[in-house]
Amino acid sequence: MIQREVNNRVIKVGLCSKLTRIFSVGLAFLFSVILALPLKGQAAEFYFEPFALEANLDRFILINFFVDTQGEEINALEGVIKLPDNLLEVQRVSDGNTIVSLWAERPVFDEENNEIRFSGIIPGGFWGKDGFLFSINCFSRGKGQGKIEIEEARALLNDGQGTETAVFVSPLEILVSDQAVPFSIEIKEDLDPPEAFIPELASDPDIFGGKWFLAFATQDKGSGIAYYQVHETNRKREASRIGKNEWAIAISPYVIKDQDLRSYIYIKAVDNAGNQRIAIVEPRDSMKWYELWENWAIILIVAIFLILSRSKLLKTKKKGQREK
Repeated sequence: MIQREVNNRVIKVGLCSKLTRIFSVGLAFLFSVILALPLKGQAAEFYFEPFALEANLDRFILINFFVDTQGEEINALEGVIKLPDNLLEVQRVSDGNTIVSLWAERPVFDEENNEIRFSGIIPGGFWGKDGFLFSINCFSRGKGQGKIEIEEARALLNDGQGTETAVFVSPLEILVSDQAVPFSIEIKEDLDPPEAFIPELASDPDIFGGKWFLAFATQDKGSGIAYYQVHETNRKREASRIGKNEWAIAISPYVIKDQDLRSYIYIKAVDNAGNQRIAIVEPRDSMKWYELWENWAIILIVAIFLILSRSKLLKTKKKGQREK
């Protein structure tokens, strides 16, 4: 009897010990899995609004693209947005009111690859949930299901070292059909020009071989900046009198043609609605009056006029004397 109780106790102790070991191993495994998972609260997240999209065929659609820094501060980001084939027709990409101050690669739709590449810098950094990057204006042209996905996404911390942080991406599920809930957007007309800006003239031995260049950037809170143009001239003139063919498409930084800094430089920012803002850089060393061919042309014309007038006057005088 005593032996049986002892045996039962041994069996119970052994069973408890075995269960304890199993529980410990399971807990350790679960803990290791949790540690292996990235912590969402410590990584930037790229996402779209709306979060899911159901639209009828032949409708205009507005998709906004954001970043949530998840409590961190970032100052640079990049990525590629891949759009589904045969579902959406991109009308325009607009970065009006974006948190990005300087685009290394402005978001533009690449029709051949059906994608939008972007790369931007945020001087001073950004911290927050709803960091607006840009919007995609689309037209639903085909029925079916698909995803707008984000690839090659990266974000750098504003820590002075360019440390890369973990990134989460949230794709956008799309359904286009005849039975979808109507999806409509309010398209506001952009009547305001881009914000005022001051171009910076600079020279650096390590950039463009030491040549003088212009650095410029501005924002447009309506439809976003479409492009910049530059015009250089040796005389000041009304910007409205500069012909269309006299403007040249420019990307900052822009190497100026007049390296002697004796020209007026006009920089025009144009938004996606066609509104314009023009900034002027004055010459550092203005040309003397006798160095301008226009002045010599005027002097020549005046001289010819005076000679002809004098000649005519002499002929008239001689004719009067003969008649007497």
